[in-house]
Amino acid sequence: MQRVIPSVDATGWRPTPGELDRFGKEIPDGMYGTKDFERLISLLSRTRAVAKHLTQYLRGTDRMAKTIVFCVDQEHADDMRLALAQENADLEQIPNWFMVALPELPENKPNDESFALNQTGKCSNEAVSTLCGAGGVG
Repeated sequence: MQRVIPSVDATGWRPTPGELDRFGKEIPDGMYGTKDFERLISLLSRTRAVAKHLTQYLRGTDRMAKTIVFCVDQEHADDMRLALAQENADLEQIPNWFMVALPELPENKPNDESFALNQTGKCSNEAVSTLCGAGGVG
């Protein structure tokens, strides 16, 4: 298991005065930390940095190894999927190299060969696992 701690998680992050979020709303002033990211505030640069780090790690080990990425919610899962797709554009022609497993969407439920599933057919840690990426599936 690899745990990635982006620099903004280690040091915290404070918006510049008047800084806008991706929806054009002003970000409330304050110091944000790990518990806030993807729940109160989403930093796409943080998501991209994690995707880049994971991709570099897999390139150095085995890009086709099964890998699970846990995300906070569907929006975070979508952002992570996009960031990983951009980092791994050379693999997009490989069927099922990357798949999303969202318990609330049955059509995205992975099969037994893709992931270890619990009795309900969902990712074992369904409370937080909204995105599961798999290399070498299919």
